[in-house]
Amino acid sequence: MQGEVRPILEGLWANTGETAVIFMLDDGRRVSVLDLRTPHKLGFARVLGETEHISKGASGKAILAYVSDQAFRKITAIASPEVDETRLRSDFREVRERLCIDGRRSFYRSSRSCCALF
Repeated sequence: MQGEVRPILEGLWANTGETAVIFMLDDGRRVSVLDLRTPHKLGFARVLGETEHISKGASGKAILAYVSDQAFRKITAIASPEVDETRLRSDFREVRERLCIDGRRSFYRSSRSCCALF
């Protein structure tokens, strides 16, 4: 997959100057598989293979917006109690309509995740 996605990610990275990352869904967690870091001095360093529950962050929400209802129920069943299923579903509508979501409700409030399905 990296061979197919890398040129697209590199183009996005070159045009924006921002960090560009590919995450994959793995058993209710998002896993970083390709990370091109921003050249700016202030940026977020991520380790390849890093995992976090899929409901965390704008990128996780962007991924969750496209899973089946059955997969969503399975994922939210193993989520921590503070995960708000109603709020996630609201975020999914935003993702599906705009193909992006910002991080206004997450720790990194300035983050923005855009969706591309492969």
